[in-house]
Amino acid sequence: MKDAQIYANTKDHALRAKFVGQIELSIMDAVLRLVQLLDSPQDIPFLAPIHKREIIYRLLQGPYGATYAQIAMEGSNTYRIRGAIDQIIQHYGEPDNVDLFQ
Repeated sequence: MKDAQIYANTKDHALRAKFVGQIELSIMDAVLRLVQLLDSPQDIPFLAPIHKREIIYRLLQGPYGATYAQIAMEGSNTYRIRGAIDQIIQHYGEPDNVDLFQ
């Protein structure tokens, strides 16, 4: 986020964890280029990180940038939700353990 020069305050842009909005053509183009790498697997290690970085940049610079930034901002509600989801994914096959989420 620093590279994109986006600074958001968790209190200023506190929104729900999900929302619906319009996607910009530039983002669709970057996603399409990333998917097209499947046709040339030898290019994936070099080009995929570039395309992913462009997608993130465009998302953060777009009209919903502050909302997306919430996902990465430590202490925000969305950041904590993301952490809980990560824990569920990492421990999905294990018996339930409520202590993981405290």
